[in-house]
Amino acid sequence: MTQILVTKPDTLNQRDKAALRRAGVVVVEADNPSDVKLIQANGAELSSGDMLYAAISAIAKDRYTDNVAQALPKIMAQMLDDAREKDRSL
Repeated sequence: MTQILVTKPDTLNQRDKAALRRAGVVVVEADNPSDVKLIQANGAELSSGDMLYAAISAIAKDRYTDNVAQALPKIMAQMLDDAREKDRSL
């Protein structure tokens, strides 16, 4: 899976950006990184509120097994699937 690093402009120099690209990291610069959203090419997207909800849900549902790292992507994938289904039905 490709990693995306969101930074404020001019945080990284060109050499650092090139090193990250070689490592497979996509660098995105945004004046306000909190405004950046995870967007799927086919239309579904998760807002920052959606991602917060998914993280809280993962922690709340699996707090006794420390398995949040596995629960979070499942919840996010389900949310994206639901959003795609909603988009298709419109």
